[in-house]
Amino acid sequence: MSLSQRTGWEVSGFTDTLVKKMRAFDTYGSWKKLDDTQVLSRYVKSREDRKKIDTSGTVDIQTVWQIRMFYEAVAMLTEQNIGKLCYAALDLGYEGFGRAFVIYEDYILCCDTLRNAHKFAFASIEELAAAGETKTLKACEKAAEMGII
Repeated sequence: MSLSQRTGWEVSGFTDTLVKKMRAFDTYGSWKKLDDTQVLSRYVKSREDRKKIDTSGTVDIQTVWQIRMFYEAVAMLTEQNIGKLCYAALDLGYEGFGRAFVIYEDYILCCDTLRNAHKFAFASIEELAAAGETKTLKACEKAAEMGII
């Protein structure tokens, strides 16, 4: 039995939602010729590549943007599933430590502690999709527990 059959929530479109969020910020059309896999490849780094990233300086603005887009996609998919307006908030210090939230009104549906944000990446697109879908599912379950839906 699939997840949507068990819960009624459709979270398998996480990567599609993330691509839509990222393309919405492509104001100059520089990604127009890229397919979705190429757009998502920004999130994929091997273990060796992550080891090479220096964590002593400030977090790269591109990395902060990628983290924000990831959690905004979680919020957007959660919003679609519960039918209530959700948004993402990111509190990230320059050293790479902070928190990411998915919020509905006064309720925190998802709260993740971020450490070493410099190295925010996944081993594959499948791992990226699984992480986003898991966070979305947990946010939807939290909304159900709180009686929001």
